[in-house]
Amino acid sequence: MLDENEFKPFTLNDFSVADAASENTEGISTPTENLAISDQIESFKPLTFEEEEVSEDFISKESNGFQEVKTDAEKIQLSEDFKNSEFFLENSLLTDAEEFAETIREGAKLHKAQLLKQIEEQANDTDRIHQKTVAENQAAEQQRKQLLSETANKVQQIKDDAYKEGFEAGRLQGMQQRYDEAEPLAQQAKKILEQLDSLRKVVRFQAEEELVKLALQISKNIVAEEIKLNQ
Repeated sequence: MLDENEFKPFTLNDFSVADAASENTEGISTPTENLAISDQIESFKPLTFEEEEVSEDFISKESNGFQEVKTDAEKIQLSEDFKNSEFFLENSLLTDAEEFAETIREGAKLHKAQLLKQIEEQANDTDRIHQKTVAENQAAEQQRKQLLSETANKVQQIKDDAYKEGFEAGRLQGMQQRYDEAEPLAQQAKKILEQLDSLRKVVRFQAEEELVKLALQISKNIVAEEIKLNQ
């Protein structure tokens, strides 16, 4: 087994420029080799990472995004998220993503609330339209019944008036017809009455004559009887 002192991992110090120079001075080297080694040392450069440039449009958009008016609930949410930390440029992308996600969630909630409100309003509108339609149908049905009743009353009134007019006209016509038919009979009865009056006069005249004769005869008889008694 290897001893810990015998095995050591490599570090950057093992490859430092000073060590490389000392090793080169200790060994036997030619000027050409020294020049090649120096070129290799100069060509070695540490790795660097270039920072991404953030465009002004992106910064303006993000700043405008933070300057947008937010609701009270969104302000409270933002204060809870950022009250214990500061906003740094290097973590702005992550923070913007979180803000964007939160905005999406809030937008979804607001959109859902708006949809529910619209559905409720549409349901209320539908209910109002239904109630209005039912009321209009009831009013139309009531008006129709009223018109039918008024029409029936008018028809009955017209029938009654026509019956009365017909009855009166028929009565007058009947009376005229009966009068026309009775007029000859009345004339005939008048003639009969005139004849009876004439006959009564004749009978009375004849009766008076007979009565005179009868009275004379009775008188004669009475006188004759008295003469007999006196003898």
